[in-house]
Amino acid sequence: MSDPGIHVTGAQDLAAKFRALADDIKGPALEAATRAAALPVLNQVRITVPEGGRTPYKTGTYRRSFEMETAEKTAERCTVVVGTDAPQARRLEYGFVGADKLGRVYNQAPRPHIRPALDENKGAAVDEFRAAIGDIVRRRG
Repeated sequence: MSDPGIHVTGAQDLAAKFRALADDIKGPALEAATRAAALPVLNQVRITVPEGGRTPYKTGTYRRSFEMETAEKTAERCTVVVGTDAPQARRLEYGFVGADKLGRVYNQAPRPHIRPALDENKGAAVDEFRAAIGDIVRRRG
């Protein structure tokens, strides 16, 4: 059989535009999109945090302790972590049974709020990431 003679014009230009677009989505733009994706999770954690007492919200110190931090950043990869360094975080999320380092004995049931916030906001996180990348694509035109 002979070659049907199909010829594509503009393929090299299209490939160059895709390469340029890939470059636009690296570095700071990727970090901004990743941080936008983490924001719904951070907001949900701040809404649902228990303060450790009988009421779900006492002073707000624990709630305000949650932050978003860029943990890893290269040109092609970005990892953002939502968390806190508050000492009560692990006990509230997972519970605690036993004596603490001061000898006080606890039987504290878990009050998960971090993992549920992530689970409930996976779709929103993906939507935010897509929207941020979509903005970059539209600007590139």
